[in-house]
Amino acid sequence: MVIKNAVGAWKLLDGIVCIYKSPPSYSMNHLRHVFFQKLSDHLNSLKCRDVKEYVDIIGDTSKELTVRVTQNYADHPLAVGPRYMPQDFRWKYVNLLGERTTGLCVLGVNEGCQFAQEYKQAQPLKVYHVKGRLGLLTNTCFADGKPTFKCNYNFLTIDDINRVVAAVQANHQKNLFHLTGVDLQSQSAYELASSGLIRPAVKDAPVIYNIKCIDFSSPDFTLEITSLNEDEEYLLKVILDVGYFLKNVASTVSIRCIRVGFFNIELALLKKHFTVENVLENMKKCYNIIEQSKKMDVELQKLEGNSASRSQEMKEDVEMVDEELLDFDPQLKAH
Repeated sequence: MVIKNAVGAWKLLDGIVCIYKSPPSYSMNHLRHVFFQKLSDHLNSLKCRDVKEYVDIIGDTSKELTVRVTQNYADHPLAVGPRYMPQDFRWKYVNLLGERTTGLCVLGVNEGCQFAQEYKQAQPLKVYHVKGRLGLLTNTCFADGKPTFKCNYNFLTIDDINRVVAAVQANHQKNLFHLTGVDLQSQSAYELASSGLIRPAVKDAPVIYNIKCIDFSSPDFTLEITSLNEDEEYLLKVILDVGYFLKNVASTVSIRCIRVGFFNIELALLKKHFTVENVLENMKKCYNIIEQSKKMDVELQKLEGNSASRSQEMKEDVEMVDEELLDFDPQLKAH
């Protein structure tokens, strides 16, 4: 895709874009500033609209007047500045990453802000790769902080970590029903569990849906965490809890977001790819993913509707059979 006209490119910059946050010392504000600054610079390097004309009427009103058309310096880029600036863009985050967290960041631009807000309120699941280190505790909970405690870790194996993370996941799944306000032993809990993914009624309550160890190279280990309503501090606490339940200590080496809902890290644009062409191509890919997900939701609703109708038909058939049995054997009515 080759863009030559800045006006046309500006009109197309509406949608969802995935960008990569790195290095970990970058804040979200810094990432946003760099992203929109590069887009603005690229738009300004393209062919922008011409300077408006200024019509000047010269001469005595009692005589013939002279009309002169010149450039309107009140609209000239050298007087008013660049045509496009970072503050001209509207933006909305779907997921906010911590200062030390890297990975995928989903952003709504201009008209895409509305979808970004709606998708954020839908509470999409997020997947992280969190790398921890055993036998080390620091004042910042990160491995590069000032050490405060060290201990032996040679006796720990991957089976020990798997046992602990399985217990952590089971505990979160149990607490999930309490967050929804439903009794675990009730019929409502069964219907809620069979309906699909359970989401907490409290919007800011962090929940872990899945956690597993995907790599172990003592003393380092990597956990894949699927969670909701989490933040950087909560993920740090998870690593601390794993070390505690192992009767050891642990600190976090890195946190990396690899998925937000149906957007994965393969879509994320690096800093060197922050150009108008790449951003428009990324928006197109995100749009296709959104449309595919909508089709899947429609098909799923159809399947659920067909299943419900079949269940209703089976229920009616059973009731009809019961009535026929009662008519056939009147003694059953007495019972």
